[in-house]
Amino acid sequence: MTDRLCTVPNRLFLFYYVTHGKDNPLPVSRLSTQSRSIPQPEQGGETKARVNDEENLGKKLLSQAVGGFEVRAAPSDMVTPVTLTYGMVDGGLNLAAQSLSKLECEWTVERSPNNMVWPVLAPPKQVQGNPQHPPPFLLSESPVDLLIIEASHKEAIGVSSPPGWERWFDSPTPKLPQVVIESWKESAATWTYGPVSKLCATRWEDRGYITRCRRLCATEVGGAIQQRRLLVARIHHSRAAQWKWPPTEGADQVRPMGNLLIPTGLVPPKSYIRPQPTDPSVFPQATTDPMPPVIGRPISTPGGVRRLHKEELAKGLGLTIPLPAGTKAITVDRSTSTFHWEYVLEAARGCFSMQRDEEPDPVSVHLGLIPGQAKEASEVPSFSWAPPDLSEGSPWHQARIRSLKIAARNYPNPNDIIAEGIHILDRHRQNYDDNGPRPTKLQLIWWEFPSEHWEALRLGSPMNFLMEPARVIHDNAQMDEEQLRVATEFVEELIDL
Repeated sequence: MTDRLCTVPNRLFLFYYVTHGKDNPLPVSRLSTQSRSIPQPEQGGETKARVNDEENLGKKLLSQAVGGFEVRAAPSDMVTPVTLTYGMVDGGLNLAAQSLSKLECEWTVERSPNNMVWPVLAPPKQVQGNPQHPPPFLLSESPVDLLIIEASHKEAIGVSSPPGWERWFDSPTPKLPQVVIESWKESAATWTYGPVSKLCATRWEDRGYITRCRRLCATEVGGAIQQRRLLVARIHHSRAAQWKWPPTEGADQVRPMGNLLIPTGLVPPKSYIRPQPTDPSVFPQATTDPMPPVIGRPISTPGGVRRLHKEELAKGLGLTIPLPAGTKAITVDRSTSTFHWEYVLEAARGCFSMQRDEEPDPVSVHLGLIPGQAKEASEVPSFSWAPPDLSEGSPWHQARIRSLKIAARNYPNPNDIIAEGIHILDRHRQNYDDNGPRPTKLQLIWWEFPSEHWEALRLGSPMNFLMEPARVIHDNAQMDEEQLRVATEFVEELIDL
């Protein structure tokens, strides 16, 4: 018996096919008891349920017949009415493609299109060259739902020189990506005009995108390599509410690199450092430590201290195929690990969910609207508040007096503190009248704050930045007769004025 699956939106139809013959009869009673019989037309126009009639199943050797079917509700994340597409710029080893194997790659912009490393079976429809100056109309002619940018090799950028691919978003485009994901080196978070600077975030906000970022090490998301990246996501404002960073693993979770290394007997002798260091423990240990993120870094292995190979680094980054011959070391070094891509793409998953329109955005949540409910333009949320009874002897006043007496116990002169507090309450009461707040003079009830702030609120915090300059008297420089005459005339003219 074999099963075949057919999908339509939100429904799964599971058909049971029965294969039988003279030598291998199969009783239909083995089918699920929840299966529904399928009426079969017979001669004379009559129909009859043949599912439980073993004698009528199959007249030919190894023939098949439908024995029954079930209808089940499909999970929402399994139903994809359209195929999502993505594009990549300067992908290095293109490890993001491994995490997007179910999506369709429209195009990729590569440094060396002829030597492109593509780790999945389905190749991109287009391969363009020169990521520094990509085709100006590539996005408008071939729009995508998701854009992947590998920028981990870039240095600090200037204020007037944003990346070339950003110009795609400044030209008329019929369809913009819902999400743009960028991978940068960790230090890019501190650049003055970097990808998360105020200038850059404002530039993307004007285009209708919200910026989210996170600094992440591959060891925090399942990797055995110490690669750190700044992951930046530009989410279209209509999908920003669905973005959610997944949790990460704890720092105590360490995966050693030993299984990713070339066996000791196959390592070329020239890879070992000569002479061997006297203290190998100062280098990452193959049996206990993660892999360093750069080709050629020294590592301590059972065979001695040697340098890391590019094939080993590619495997540590998550490449699932053997590294193609001729791949340059720089291509491997500037590639972001699969673990980073899987993490950030998991965060983007909700932005492409079928139920995204049913979830409220933050503004609707703040205003108390349910999903799909429109807000009247003239509707203003009502708000009203009335102060409690602040008069002497009221419950509010008595509660303040009690807390004041408790706070006064911490001072050497509690009676003075209590008298001062009663005066503060009198002044505070003057900021309210019968109609509500009427502020006239700011007064903080300092003892209602945490105790570590009492002194600063009671006495005031000094600014401590005004410093009296040092008093230094410098004698005038020695002048000759001509200079003295000119200076005398100048002073006399000032006096006349």
